[in-house]
Amino acid sequence: MRDDRVLGLHHFAFLRAGLHGLDLQAAFVRYLAWCDSTTDLRHATHRHAALLAIVRSACGQLASTLPSGHPAHQALADLQFNMRPAARTLPSLDEWAASEGLDRDFYSEEELLAEYRAAHGLDNLDAARAAEEAGWQDRAGRAVKALNLAEALLARRPSVHDSVDAWLDRTVARRLRAAGLATLSDLVLRINTRGRRWWRRSGVGERRGDRIVQWLLAQRDALDVDLRPHSISPAVQGEVTSVRHEVTGHAYEIIMPRQFGLLPLEQLAVPRELSGASGVFRSHGPNTLGASNDLEAVEAWLQRFGERSATLRSYRKESERFLLWCLLEVGKPLSSVTSPDCQAFRTFLAAVPAKWVNVMPVSRSDAMWRPFRGQLSPASQRQALVIVQALYEGLVAAGYLVANPMRSVLKASALPAVRMQVQQRSFTAAEVQHLRMSVELEADGPHRRRLRALVELLLACGIRLDELAQATHSDLRQVEVDGESSSAWVLTVVGKRRKAREVPVPDDVVAWLEAHALDLPAATTARPLVAALEPAPGGAGVSGRALTPSGLYALLKRFLGRCSATAAARGLDDEHVAAASTHWLRHTFGRRAAVAGVPVEVICQAMGHASLTTTSIYLTQERSRMIRELRRIPNQG
Repeated sequence: MRDDRVLGLHHFAFLRAGLHGLDLQAAFVRYLAWCDSTTDLRHATHRHAALLAIVRSACGQLASTLPSGHPAHQALADLQFNMRPAARTLPSLDEWAASEGLDRDFYSEEELLAEYRAAHGLDNLDAARAAEEAGWQDRAGRAVKALNLAEALLARRPSVHDSVDAWLDRTVARRLRAAGLATLSDLVLRINTRGRRWWRRSGVGERRGDRIVQWLLAQRDALDVDLRPHSISPAVQGEVTSVRHEVTGHAYEIIMPRQFGLLPLEQLAVPRELSGASGVFRSHGPNTLGASNDLEAVEAWLQRFGERSATLRSYRKESERFLLWCLLEVGKPLSSVTSPDCQAFRTFLAAVPAKWVNVMPVSRSDAMWRPFRGQLSPASQRQALVIVQALYEGLVAAGYLVANPMRSVLKASALPAVRMQVQQRSFTAAEVQHLRMSVELEADGPHRRRLRALVELLLACGIRLDELAQATHSDLRQVEVDGESSSAWVLTVVGKRRKAREVPVPDDVVAWLEAHALDLPAATTARPLVAALEPAPGGAGVSGRALTPSGLYALLKRFLGRCSATAAARGLDDEHVAAASTHWLRHTFGRRAAVAGVPVEVICQAMGHASLTTTSIYLTQERSRMIRELRRIPNQG
């Protein structure tokens, strides 16, 4: 039967184990038991051969598209290699003597051994075996190198939008789909909702369920999702030997023994002389971070962004890169770095050495992990410098340091400022119309009513997903409008920096939100503005729980995927629609408001921007409006 699963890193790890001559069944249990239906040796052997054939075929197809001389051509030849043949099984000396009718008392041990070796051709076999072993090792080494290249070209990391069929055994995937779990996003949501016994009524057993959770833990960085602590069963915590709860969120990860080297911060053992305990620019007085060394100071500074997950990820990434650079490239603690050192860091970012880069996404616990995924654009270089300067400013403000060596470097930087290309990251009027038509083509019912309310609310108000996830119906209220006899609806949302603001909501959007609310159970507490429609415990109605930002993102992203599939038939750029993210709806609101001539300060207030500078990106991007307005200037006179 056809196997619809994609090639992942675990498949290549299993293939490498076989090519190295390791125990195939043990390797299968280690790498593939979570996604296959059985672990017996016959199945493992068949799976290895089938996977090798798939890789060979994929490499062949890829090589046909590449120029001559490309390494993939030689890799395909080197992959025409099979596992070590089974060793020849010989009888014991006693068994052979008995089968030949030889009297052990008549022959000496030496004579019996001589006869045994002659009978089985062992006298001339040792040299042949040595030559065969050397040849096998040479071919195996070339095959493993070829497999590594194939992995770089073919291996995929999972995405929350992937179907369960892409990663799991077809029987398990079919049962999960029957339980309403079609994608990895659905799977993570079910696990987080129902906890460690999520597998009940899902078609899989406890052992299989625990293995799937263990795999999801290992893929946390690639999937960009977290499993809540109550979702991790004791069995999984026993298998994942070092699991800890991060202070900054409900994120579990495998922790390796701490060492000094090019490693993630949680695995890094910093020598005392580089710890910053005696840094040149340390204040050596009390500090509000409660930190005694640089690593503690950086971690404490990052905690202030704990409620802003996207900001935290970005700041942690750049802080980690800079701290590793200080230790490994300069050989100084962060608290001893000077302005010339920071200038050298700017040069480093412009041409990151190869040993710092791994283009393949791997988990942070993987030995192949590196801080960079490629060379940085000038805008990304500037963003990195801005974040490092913010880090130093935070450490100075907290009383940990007495100087910021990055300040003069950033001021002298000629790198371009990071500027959002709004036209490329928003929907045109035709695309907005296509989104609305696509909503109407959805099957009639609660899901369509929720989708319509969600899309129209984001287009009409431009609020962030984090703000929407916290909003409830009690945050909607009517207010009087000066100079008008009728009232208007406003929604109170809590944005960045915990700042509340009021956003006007059109009457028709409120009507769609109320239609969605009628599909939810009677509210005993604050009813979410946009809620989940999964079955409630016991099967009576829907749960009506609040959707998380990641849940809202997954819901909209799946819808946008369906829109892209029909965009070309309507004369639209399907690739542009396919690349869309949910934040494009917010950018679309800003652009439409700018085109309509809404004053910039009003747009700034409605979108919750900290300054008019941020809002101005919507004004400077409106080339069409600028061209139309400037055409009104007479050419003569």
